[in-house]
Amino acid sequence: TLVGAVPVAVLNFATCATYGLLMAKGTGVHPQLVIAMLLYSTATSGVLLSLLSECPLTIASGDASIALYTNLWLVEAYNPPACTDETRLPTALASALLLSLLMGCVYFLLGHYRAADLVQYLPFPIIAGFLGMVGASIVKGGLVVAIGSDLDSPDDIAHAAQQVPLECGAALLLVVVLLALRRVRFPPRFLFVGTMAVALFLFYAPTAMLRIARERLEESGFLFDVSDPVGPLGLWRELDPTRITWEALVPQSGEVFGTVTISTISLALRISAIDSATEAHLDPDRELRLTGLVTLLVGGTGGLIGSHSPGLVALNQEVGSARTSGVCQALLLLLLWLTAFPLTNLLPRFLLGGVLMSIGVVMLIEWLWVVPRVRMTRQSHALVLAMTAYSLVYDMISTVFGGILVAALLLVGRFSRLSVLKYHVSMASQASIRRRSVGESAHLRAQGERVHILGLEGYLFEGPAVKLVKYLQRVVVPPEGAADRQQARRSTKARAAGSGGASGGGGGGG
Repeated sequence: TLVGAVPVAVLNFATCATYGLLMAKGTGVHPQLVIAMLLYSTATSGVLLSLLSECPLTIASGDASIALYTNLWLVEAYNPPACTDETRLPTALASALLLSLLMGCVYFLLGHYRAADLVQYLPFPIIAGFLGMVGASIVKGGLVVAIGSDLDSPDDIAHAAQQVPLECGAALLLVVVLLALRRVRFPPRFLFVGTMAVALFLFYAPTAMLRIARERLEESGFLFDVSDPVGPLGLWRELDPTRITWEALVPQSGEVFGTVTISTISLALRISAIDSATEAHLDPDRELRLTGLVTLLVGGTGGLIGSHSPGLVALNQEVGSARTSGVCQALLLLLLWLTAFPLTNLLPRFLLGGVLMSIGVVMLIEWLWVVPRVRMTRQSHALVLAMTAYSLVYDMISTVFGGILVAALLLVGRFSRLSVLKYHVSMASQASIRRRSVGESAHLRAQGERVHILGLEGYLFEGPAVKLVKYLQRVVVPPEGAADRQQARRSTKARAAGSGGASGGGGGGG
């Protein structure tokens, strides 16, 4: 159990460190303080969700979309004109806690009123595309951790490859090694623990033998800068209510609406993705209510938002043992938070980044290649690929909305090409079994071609209905003037038959 919990805990810590740095970007808030808040919420939420969730593999962690909006709230609260240098930090921290309490209430109310059922009607390509986006986000985050700089454009990637080639190469080499070990079916329980132990030995043994100073390793980008520990009471020392600018706590209404909408959709999609990956048959409304209560507890005690992580659930599925490993990894994180030991002072950048990238690559392989080839059409597969690529340039939520729109158009197109007509016969070939009089039977035989019998299948939905109506207009309902022409042809044939009969009769008589 502990062997399986260690790699999950290490990766969870790396995720907290990555998102903590992202949340503190553009503010004067110390990143280690934000990381400590996120570490506390991840550990506390991890214990509660692992014990109470319907999925025994549930792992709580940070989320990219929530990290972006937490950064928005921190920036808006830290930089308003109404704040002074003394009030900026406590105001920003109070704003982040207010966001946690707000989302806790929203999650609980939506789950209470069973609003999460709407997500179950999302097309499967959207779920697969979202998981592909999560994998791409993990790969990007791992690369950011490995090289120590933001990647906002392809030029940034090229610049990083030129500036820190050894760090990039070490992270990519670790990814290749982990994938190769997976390929040869190396035991998952020992895959990450063994690889990380070997990587630490290969890194620190030569540096110790060559007596390379830590400062030099930090300058070259192999190690994080040494940071002071932030203890469990670090937040409350900074959060002085008398120095909070209360009117700056909440951003503009449009930003609040966007935060609530996107964070809710993100959580619902992650719950649905975990349900699809683990086949745990989750009740999404129950998971929303549970996450809301946990978030309220965590936010009221000094934590940020921590919730379901599809990437870590996938890892826990390989190396863990159900609830036990989830609880153990959360307790390890809680111990790390209590001791205030900055693990980033020990672990190299390429190690954390490479392991994160390997998890993301595995998700990309599964959801961009393996699953679509089995369960999707080519159009749906192309949609999943497009969503993943688009999310690397733009935000994830606009990608999801765009994907839903495209999926709806594809669905309408597919329905419009369906044929609901199973068979079409007339009474001339399909006689009734009911007994009728001689006159009625003769009349029906004479008019049998005018009685149409249609058998339908499938669903009548706009496109198929329009096609059926056009078919009926073309085949069953004669065009304008066709009835007169048809009647004229019948009269001509009758007169011709009558003339022939009279002539024949006259001849016979003669």
